[in-house]
Amino acid sequence: MNQAIHTAIETAKAKVANNAAWTRSVEKAAQALLSGELIVTVLANNGGVVTSARGTYHVRHGFCSCPAAMNGCNHCYHVSALRIATIADEVATAPAPTKKALYIVRCVERDVVTKRRVRAVYCDGWSI
Repeated sequence: MNQAIHTAIETAKAKVANNAAWTRSVEKAAQALLSGELIVTVLANNGGVVTSARGTYHVRHGFCSCPAAMNGCNHCYHVSALRIATIADEVATAPAPTKKALYIVRCVERDVVTKRRVRAVYCDGWSI
């Protein structure tokens, strides 16, 4: 999960790179998540609960119940923390890429010139 958090943080930073306020929010949330100051619970209803030393706040559809958000702050770091946790969940639960099995065919063919039988091996359409 640690790698998923780091990947999610980099993804979130890339998404808000052109907006200074959201960049500060994502950086603050990332720092708090990595230090353990925030605990994020992702809920199935497009929301979550973010718990810190100052209290527990509910985030739903991008809106937070914290005092800063109630005072008009549109770039709450609780919202950013929930989004980072959501991205990390998606990264952690994504199916691992599967390797395609080699397709190997062994057959006996005739040489075009000598008409002798030869053993041929093909691997994914390439003759070996």
